[in-house]
Amino acid sequence: MRPLVLLLVVAAIARQASAHMELVLPPAVRSKSDPQTAEADKDYSMTSPLEADGSNFPAKKYATKAKLDALKPVATLVAGQEFSWNLGGTAVHNGGSCQVAISYDAMETMVVIASWVGGCPLSLPYKFKVPDLPGCDKCFFIWSWFNRTGNREMYQNAAVVSISGKAKQFVGPQIYRINTFGKGVCSSAEGIDIMFPAPGDQVFYANGMSASSPVTEIDCPDWDNKKTVTVTGPGNGPTATAPSGGATGTTGGSAGSKPAGTSTVSTGTKPSSTASGTAPAGTTASATATGTADTTTSATGGSKEADDGTLSGSGGGVVGTNGGAGSGPTSTSSSSSGGLTDLDSDKTPLLFGGGLALLLAVAAGVYCLVQRRDRRSGYRESSSDDDSERAYSHRRARRSRSPRRHSHRQLRHEKRRHDDTDSSSSESTD
Repeated sequence: MRPLVLLLVVAAIARQASAHMELVLPPAVRSKSDPQTAEADKDYSMTSPLEADGSNFPAKKYATKAKLDALKPVATLVAGQEFSWNLGGTAVHNGGSCQVAISYDAMETMVVIASWVGGCPLSLPYKFKVPDLPGCDKCFFIWSWFNRTGNREMYQNAAVVSISGKAKQFVGPQIYRINTFGKGVCSSAEGIDIMFPAPGDQVFYANGMSASSPVTEIDCPDWDNKKTVTVTGPGNGPTATAPSGGATGTTGGSAGSKPAGTSTVSTGTKPSSTASGTAPAGTTASATATGTADTTTSATGGSKEADDGTLSGSGGGVVGTNGGAGSGPTSTSSSSSGGLTDLDSDKTPLLFGGGLALLLAVAAGVYCLVQRRDRRSGYRESSSDDDSERAYSHRRARRSRSPRRHSHRQLRHEKRRHDDTDSSSSESTD
């Protein structure tokens, strides 16, 4: 029984040690990383995936209207400016594909604003340019992840954010959803990076994936992964930076009346490249740059500027669609990691192996202590049994000797009487 209990304890500790990933920047609803979340409401298993039967889709069912009303925004997205997001955890499952989305109606409609195809989340943190979105004082920022290796799972968290933007509406694909319709239903194959059939206008490629990679075609019941949705916002949203404890990336975009531009960047062997020239407003600016460093491409002409999206890390291409901020406000917000340390994917197996070795050492120590205690307990029981046996034998011996002592006394008494009788007889004869 004791070894079984020990194994259960070890399994529970191992489950915690092999935690997966969670959204920490901005911190998700019920995350331990959000200081405004009460201790009793914190989910310390936030890194676990969604249930395979979809019972807690979307976002573990934490992103509700009640939470939206009760919580303060933890970050502010500014249309036309750069935004950074980050994850916590160590089990990256050799990457995969991620999406970020926005919902204005408490998760009823979730529209994709950026996708990472392949290698996600191997190069944290990630950045993207906020498209021309409708503003909101409170809405949900959603992160989804489909892991490359391991069990066929879907991870999803949502955080309360505000958006500074003046667009009337935004049109884009609804979020991608698989692995949450029951075992063997609408499931992805292991060992591949998901190529979204509708990734949106801003897409980042890595791990050998590109815009020409074959689309991952999976039929899912009552969910169209190619569907386009339209969202509208309640207003222009705030013009200030994120409140304390928020998680916005450093931004430096400029506002104006420019139309959206599109840029394409690919990486190779040269450190960086910058191309400039003249182009009429509304055209597409493109350049090819090689290298493993960040690449930036821009084109200027007339009254128009087109800025590309930027992806940090080695390898992989970037395709970004960059809308200006319209006539919306310009603001700058600072990034804060909250003490988190980015993990190199090459070190993840080493860290996991070291943690597992430490776990086994602790388990072995606990097992030895249990065995030692059992031996001591057995020795005490054995000693007690021996003492009881000796006491019992001693009592039996005493009882067995008592009659003999009594018999000897009787013999001596009879002998004295006999001697007295003989003596009396002798005197009478005389």
